[in-house]
Amino acid sequence: MKLISQDENFIYYMSNRADGKCEGIRVGRSTGVCGFVSDTPTEQQRHPVPFLMHDNEPVLPPVNWDGLPTIMRNALGSVEQERPEIHALLTGSIGFEDALRS
Repeated sequence: MKLISQDENFIYYMSNRADGKCEGIRVGRSTGVCGFVSDTPTEQQRHPVPFLMHDNEPVLPPVNWDGLPTIMRNALGSVEQERPEIHALLTGSIGFEDALRS
């Protein structure tokens, strides 16, 4: 699932986990990218997504694939299956504005 904040400063890419939680990647227009886990199912998410845990240090695109933060790395596989554009956004192939419109 893709969720865009009303002010268009954040894009969330999320998917449900088998344990009922949701995991995902939040991309901020100016704050960078971080992985997160929430105890609210994907279908009920609203901005701001309540994080149960998240990566401490956001990264800026283009990301270093070898140095991805742990939570983001764990969420990337399931998120990328549903929304392949996340890969292009993380590599810098598309920009934030392009991701808002796709």
